[in-house]
Amino acid sequence: MFSGVRVMLELDGPGHAYSWGLGMPRLTAKCPSLSGNINNVPLNPTDPLTYQVLSDVYNETSKVF
Repeated sequence: MFSGVRVMLELDGPGHAYSWGLGMPRLTAKCPSLSGNINNVPLNPTDPLTYQVLSDVYNETSKVF
């Protein structure tokens, strides 16, 4: 039997995309119909920077986990 702590990585989007958009506004899409809830802010699929940032995040976290 194993004992200890299991660490589970969670990369949550769009749930935390709002905070990313505060630092890098290009990363989030402007959707007026969703602006009332910060948990509904989507990442911007039309900007190549979005994919570069996601790639960087996944590459960095894969080194740790």
